[in-house]
Amino acid sequence: MRIALCLIMLLSLAAADFGADEVVGKRPYEMDWANRFQDDHPPLVDFENLDGWTVKTGNAAASLVRTREQQLWDKYVAKFTYRATDAGPTYLIAPPQPVKITQPFDAVSLWVYGNNWSYAPDPSTPMVSITAAGSRVPNSP
Repeated sequence: MRIALCLIMLLSLAAADFGADEVVGKRPYEMDWANRFQDDHPPLVDFENLDGWTVKTGNAAASLVRTREQQLWDKYVAKFTYRATDAGPTYLIAPPQPVKITQPFDAVSLWVYGNNWSYAPDPSTPMVSITAAGSRVPNSP
């Protein structure tokens, strides 16, 4: 059985400015064109509630907030705003509790909306590397 860990993060270099009139963005056109209005695999993680999520940084400043600026499946997504304060910045985003995966899986899905694309690099904005990491609990299958 295939289980996708669906993490939807918005990457932005600009600071968030939320007023009383929250902006509700559009879904990615690729999803609408493909008539995909519901994920084909239930996510293990969503961003409807960010209570307890943490952001740790090294040589950087960052925040993680719930927003509707971009839409995907449910009502909210997470917006990760970041900037380097020195060379070699690092960022770690963690849920309140470890995500328990009870069945075999073959994919980790991540929809990222950002401001830099590998096919059209912007020299004023460094490329970002994203890694999903985990660990096996001792004595687990």
